[in-house]
Amino acid sequence: MDNSITTSHPKIEQIGKNCSVSSTVSIWRRGEMDAANPLISLGSGVVIFDYVRMVVSDRSETRLAGIRLGNRVMVNSGSFLSGEGGLIIEDEVLIGPHVKILSAGHEVDGEKESIYQDKITYNPVYIEFGAWLGAGSTITQGCRIGRGAVISAGAVVTEDVPPFAVVMGIPARIKRFRKIAARYNNSLNQIPETT
Repeated sequence: MDNSITTSHPKIEQIGKNCSVSSTVSIWRRGEMDAANPLISLGSGVVIFDYVRMVVSDRSETRLAGIRLGNRVMVNSGSFLSGEGGLIIEDEVLIGPHVKILSAGHEVDGEKESIYQDKITYNPVYIEFGAWLGAGSTITQGCRIGRGAVISAGAVVTEDVPPFAVVMGIPARIKRFRKIAARYNNSLNQIPETT
C-alpha cells in the first residue's frame, strides 16, 4: 500500500485530514463532481488499502446515492463498497479484507425474463460506530449494523444486526452479545431462540 497521506483523489470530493488512500483504489461513478454536495466523502484519519472498489450512482437515480465514511474508518484490501443506494459508515468502523457492502441489486420478480432488463433496486446500508466487519463478509442492501457489532469472517448479513451482537453464518445469525452490552443495561445479552 502507498502509505502517503492523501489530500486529494480525482474522484472523491471531500477528504478529511490525515487520510491514506492507496493508489490502487478504483472508483466508478456517474454524475458530476460536486464539492458542495459530495457523492463520496471521507472523514479524518480514514485508511483505504489496496484494490478497494467504490461504486456510486448519480442522485438523479436515487437521492440517497453516495458513500460517507466517518473518522478513523479502515477499509482493508479488496473490499467492495456500493454507494448506489447510499452507504453511511460511522466513526471507527473496521472493514476486513474482501468485504462486500451492497446498497443496490436487481429486481428479481419484475416483468422481464432477463434480470438485465429489470429495474435496479436501491436500499441504503448503515454501519454504526465501532463495528467490525470480518474478512470476506457480505452486507446486503437495506441492512443496519449496530454500534460495536461484530460480523464474523464469511458471514452474509441479510437483516439488521443489533448493537454489540456477534453474528456468523449464512445467513448471519446472532451467536452472542459482546460483554460490553451489559454496561448499557440492554436486554440484548440474550440470544434469540432459533427455529
